Amino acid sequence: MNVKQKMRNLLIWLQGLFRKTPRNPEVKVALSMMAMTHEQELSCDEVHALIDQFAEMHLRGENPANFFPLVQRHLEMCPECREEFEALLAALDVILVSM
Repeated sequence: MNVKQKMRNLLIWLQGLFRKTPRNPEVKVALSMMAMTHEQELSCDEVHALIDQFAEMHLRGENPANFFPLVQRHLEMCPECREEFEALLAALDVILVSM
């Protein structure tokens, strides 16, 4: 059994467990994040090392998710990194407009 299947089995077990108890919003978030895990993922540090290239491609009208799918997936799951990416886009946009 691979890691993905083990995580899905754990998720199913946890969902069953929490159906019997009051729902806590934090538990819902944790369960949904577990459901979105994949065998290959990047850490926040790894995303930060690539986010400038990802943002530049985005600003050129390219689809950076084609070249950096793991960065895209991380940004979809991690609010802190998504906020960092959006701030970088805004800063680059201001620089481009002022040129």
